[in-house]
Amino acid sequence: MEYQSSAPSQIVPKLADEGVYIASESSFYRVLHEKNQLHRRGRARTPRTVIKPKGYKAEAPNQVWSWDITYLASAVRGSFYYLYMVEDIYSRKIVCWEVH
Repeated sequence: MEYQSSAPSQIVPKLADEGVYIASESSFYRVLHEKNQLHRRGRARTPRTVIKPKGYKAEAPNQVWSWDITYLASAVRGSFYYLYMVEDIYSRKIVCWEVH
């Protein structure tokens, strides 16, 4: 009962410190696997707090812009063109663009 919640990687060194050798660490894992007792015992993590991004509201043109980079395939396999684009959120018009 002393080692019931410990992993074999913790049990073997503790027993070795006490001068007791039962089996190797890999043997412990093999037996636990055969008996379907091998379960992941990860640490419980605190839930992440997700902060919502601030929303922006455009009430006239040229107040809020959005940008994007799109990869465009070329005729050469594995080679791409990059389309850089800036768009006005209010009017949904493209402010500027460039292809490299």
